[in-house]
Formats: sequence, structure tokens, C-alpha cells
Amino acid sequence: MRINGNMAAAFTPINENGVDVECDSDNLRPMAQRYQEWGIKNVMIGGTTGESVSLNFDERYDCVNEWLKISDQYKLDIYVHVGMNSVQEAQKLAHKVSEIEGVNGAKVKGILAMPPTYFRPSNPDDLVSAMAVVASGAPDLPFWYYHFPAMTYVDQDMFSFVRSADESGKIPNLMGVKYTDEHIM
Repeated sequence: MRINGNMAAAFTPINENGVDVECDSDNLRPMAQRYQEWGIKNVMIGGTTGESVSLNFDERYDCVNEWLKISDQYKLDIYVHVGMNSVQEAQKLAHKVSEIEGVNGAKVKGILAMPPTYFRPSNPDDLVSAMAVVASGAPDLPFWYYHFPAMTYVDQDMFSFVRSADESGKIPNLMGVKYTDEHIM
């Protein structure tokens, strides 16, 4: 379940007219090829760079499906950010992407989630409870909390979050934290 090596946060290419948003699968292959050339094995779909918060459930699912169609060819492991303002919708997305099977049996290797950003968890225990809902959507996949307080305004202490998660047992598939913050301590 451990991630070895670098992980690239993939852009989400969309069609040119911008009206009917759909993943531009023609541009996925050149990105995948470049990742392979650079020796990057792990790719995160739908993070900040992937503009997940600008896409709806179906658009995000479709993009993951397109990546899994080519991931085996380029020897890439796919990880998916599933966070949404609705933790129940994020739970459903986690479940749905965990069931996709790509070419040669390629599957999503793990999920990540940022917290809700409107009704934000106000303490580590509330954050654990919110992320437990999301992570339970794919209990057999490793889960990483995506800590990015500059964008989410959820600025909980990550030591307290991990301690609360461990003590509560609410997120048995928690593997760690994707830490995007200027405050190291």
C-alpha cells in the first residue's frame, strides 16, 4: 500500500469548446507517455492541478475511466482525488472508481480526499468523521487525507488528525496525509 517514487498530479484535459465538459482522451496519451519517459509511475487524477472541484461527479468518473484505459500500456499506477463538498457524494465517487477495471485489469490503486470547504470540519475529530465517510466508499483501497489549507481553509493539526483517526479506528484504510502546507510544524 506504500507509494514508492514520485507522484505526478495530472492536468485534466477537456474538450475545446468548454461547453459540454468531457475528458479529452486524445491528450491523455501524450501526458502518460511523458510520465513514462520521466520515470514517473504514480499519477493522481483529479487533484488541484486536475481541477476536480470544477468538474461534476460524472465528469470526474469519466476521466478516471479514460486514464485506466491507458494506464497499463504506460505502466502507471492511478490514484484518484475523490473529495467533494458532499462527503456522501465523495463516498459514492470513491466506491464507483474503485470498481472500474481498465485494460488488462488495471484498477485504481488508492484514493485521496480534501475536506468539505463550505461547512468545514472545525476540529480533528470532526475531520476524521468526515473523512471516514469518504474512505468507507472504498474500504479496500488505501486512503490519504489531502491537506491543503490554503485552498480548503481547513487548517487542522495533522498530528492530531492522525492520532484521532488511529484512536477512533474510523478510517482503517488511512495510509497517511498528502501534505500541501507551508507550515511544517
